[in-house]
Amino acid sequence: MSCVFQIPFLMLLASLGAGSASETLPPLEQVFTLYEMRLYRGKNDYKSHMKLFRKALERNSKLLAASGKESDLRSVLRVLADMRALSEHALRETPAREKDGRSREAKRLEIRARRIVEAMDDLKLALPFEYRDDFEDCIRSLEKLRKHLLDQLFGRLTPADTRSAPGIAHGLLPFTPAAPAVSFSQSADGFTDEEYTKIQRAQKLDRRTRVFLKIAEDRLEALEERWTRVTGQEPPVTGKKRKKKKNKKKKKGRNGEDEGPLTFHAHWELLHAYERAIDGVMINIDEKANQQRLSGKEILKVLKRFCENVFEFDPRLETMEKLAVQLDDDDFWLTLEQAKKTTEIARKGCRLGLGGDLE
Repeated sequence: MSCVFQIPFLMLLASLGAGSASETLPPLEQVFTLYEMRLYRGKNDYKSHMKLFRKALERNSKLLAASGKESDLRSVLRVLADMRALSEHALRETPAREKDGRSREAKRLEIRARRIVEAMDDLKLALPFEYRDDFEDCIRSLEKLRKHLLDQLFGRLTPADTRSAPGIAHGLLPFTPAAPAVSFSQSADGFTDEEYTKIQRAQKLDRRTRVFLKIAEDRLEALEERWTRVTGQEPPVTGKKRKKKKNKKKKKGRNGEDEGPLTFHAHWELLHAYERAIDGVMINIDEKANQQRLSGKEILKVLKRFCENVFEFDPRLETMEKLAVQLDDDDFWLTLEQAKKTTEIARKGCRLGLGGDLE
């Protein structure tokens, strides 16, 4: 059994935070305009500063595109250096309250940074090869900022949280660093009161995993039903449960739509609950393995059921991408990216834990 669980998966993502060799960070006065600097000094709250960094990055991305179009390589290098500095300075900002780190301005900065990275990936191919390293350094800084913002938005654990966890030394953890028992509040995870109660009552790993998987399935199914209402078409990929329920009559509300506990949840809230459910399974499996509360055979049985569901869920996220295009909702795009990342972590854990035979 010792060969089943190989490495903690956040270590696989550690490279996202890797940057180039340490350099002297230029002061903000050199990368902000006089007007931006005046605003920065006049407003000391985190949300206002995040807005300023977003505006400054937008300004520089336009300069970068214009300089690249004119093949003004000197200006390209200068703008890339300024954008790297802006990213590093933004990383040093600390929210006074936890909710400030989850504010709309933090979300908008993460989205802007992502779109800038996408544009830079295209631009660097149009310029001489010797400038690729400068682009990559800038992209690394922006990705580091994005990861930091996502950590704040979704409450992620970092590898430093559990460096001395005994399970790592024994090679037991397939997914995430060992964590204590997790409490799930409805407001944070988007679970209903009934689901929250079921999670609390399900003390055995097998039962709790089933509850989480049911939550994940229900959220994808609800989103697929909304896709059908928006497009008038069936999703290209559906789950087994949806196929069985397809002809089953449901209670209708006053507006003619299906009525249920998820009716009034926003699209992004449904997807966020899916992501938290998948993450919840991984945390619970790792906790049991780390504390050696179950035999390897019992954990492997739960892992197999989880992986079978993960491999079914993954292609259904493609429908969510198409729904995101229809909705044009920044919050949904942001949540979708996190859901895809968590699902991919789960897939990698399954490949290691079960030898990739499930696919």
